[in-house]
Amino acid sequence: MKHRIFIATSSFLDLNNDPTDLLKKNSIDYFFNEKGRTLTENEILNYLTDCDGVIAGTEKYNTNLLEKLTKLKVISRLGVGTDNIDLGKAESEGIKVISCKTSPIESVSEIIIAALIMLSRNITPMMNSLKDKKWEKRMGNLISNRNLGIVGLGKIGKKLVQQSKGFGLSYYAYDEYQDEEFAKKFEVKYVSLEKLFEKSDFISLNIPLTHKTENILNRDAFLKMKRKPIIVNTSRGELIDEDDLGEALKSGQISSVFLDVFRDEPFKSDKLLELDNFYGTPHIGAYAEETRSMLELEAVENLIREIKN
Repeated sequence: MKHRIFIATSSFLDLNNDPTDLLKKNSIDYFFNEKGRTLTENEILNYLTDCDGVIAGTEKYNTNLLEKLTKLKVISRLGVGTDNIDLGKAESEGIKVISCKTSPIESVSEIIIAALIMLSRNITPMMNSLKDKKWEKRMGNLISNRNLGIVGLGKIGKKLVQQSKGFGLSYYAYDEYQDEEFAKKFEVKYVSLEKLFEKSDFISLNIPLTHKTENILNRDAFLKMKRKPIIVNTSRGELIDEDDLGEALKSGQISSVFLDVFRDEPFKSDKLLELDNFYGTPHIGAYAEETRSMLELEAVENLIREIKN
């Protein structure tokens, strides 16, 4: 039986050709998302009408969509999180959902640390000035010996603690599930969300998107941040109310923000892009060659295994 799959993720780098070679070897027809962005519900429906498998990015697979994809058998998530998929509906429709065991924890943790250093030391604006042939120096701050608040002390949050330990940071963590052994070993203090906002010089969001965590950073949250922190979000764009974020940046309630994820991607909001204390990247947290090549191959292997059952 000939299988046909769609690679829906906004980019599929195929760095060493192993993933697509494996699809060819298993006589699976495949085609790509050529739009270079997250697909809409109608676009996904059009692309997947004749497909029995999909390699999924962060596009939404809701109840309405899954009911219409009557031929679909497998959703292979290129990544770890599945919060963009209605898992209950997928199960009731007989659609198998698999996520990767390969985790981009190191690459995501590294970009968080890089962002904290870049924003603290004002590196980006000075680099841009130098390219404009301007010799402008800006005073910055150390990240050493300051307070890092981690919202979500899961795999990425823990890796962030481990990789940043040499900076002499004090760690405050908020998580519904507390790993006391890890906290004791790495001197992490679990606190309430309000206390984390009050104590932190830096705040990193490392939680999944749920109905409880959507807009977890909003106007009320920003007002509780006493130290005018630098905020980094590499998890999900919906965790932050972007309108409230813009107001907090303008008013100085927070010093600056670095976003790698956005509510709508590609991100084009002039309200934020025009602000000097806003910084962002186009969802590249896992874009380290070592990590990405492993993720793509595993996603293809997962799909092939399930689609042939």
